Amino acid sequence: NPINGIDVLSSSIGSVRTWHKLGVPYVIRSGQVTVSNPGSLTIEAGNVIKAFGDVGGANGLLRADRPLTVAGTSTAPVIFTSLRDDTVGGDTNNDGSATTPDRGDWQGVIMNAGGSLAQTILRYGGMANNQGTPRAALYVQSNPVAMSDVEATSSAVMGLYTNGGGALSNGKFYDNGTQGLYIEGGGISTMTGVEFSRNGSEGLYVGNAQAYVNGATFASNGSYGANAAGTTGTLWITTATFAGNGSGAIRM
Repeated sequence: NPINGIDVLSSSIGSVRTWHKLGVPYVIRSGQVTVSNPGSLTIEAGNVIKAFGDVGGANGLLRADRPLTVAGTSTAPVIFTSLRDDTVGGDTNNDGSATTPDRGDWQGVIMNAGGSLAQTILRYGGMANNQGTPRAALYVQSNPVAMSDVEATSSAVMGLYTNGGGALSNGKFYDNGTQGLYIEGGGISTMTGVEFSRNGSEGLYVGNAQAYVNGATFASNGSYGANAAGTTGTLWITTATFAGNGSGAIRM
């Protein structure tokens, strides 16, 4: 079907590339887009990237096997969302009000080679991959990523999964199907000014990793506000508030 946007076909980006702000959304609906060696991808401020996938398929996925830089600003964030989301970028799928966005409409963003995210919002991700494994809306693996003002909401599963470590300031994780943020292995993760609310399971889950949290809110999560459940993991929390979490404030 015709779309009101830039149709980004399934491809491999093997050179230095920038997605400039062109006034219409970029749309990933025909497979996955992979950033491969020796390439890199920068996404300029103010861009909207919409995606949609088939259940059990590989559609609706941005996979960065080389550095990814998402350069949003406070007045022009970068938004990743469902093709069915008309609240940003307009009616991109040209169907009026016939469809509405939902959790798991697309897979997400996978970062395997580091990079940075600033003023970035991810909505309605979390679709299972073609092996049937649910993916977080943002999946950080192996290499640390610097994140500031990152918001992950309405994922079918986790908002953010990481085993690569890194630093996060001013993050918001809410209304996700399972954990807001799941840290498993990798280097030390440091967080300041983070909010976890109304997630289906824990707000923050720490497995076999080290996590430092300074300044956080844990509210109305389905299970614990924070859960350090790994056999070798460590969780430090300072200056935090807890309210209305289903199983309690913290499980250690």
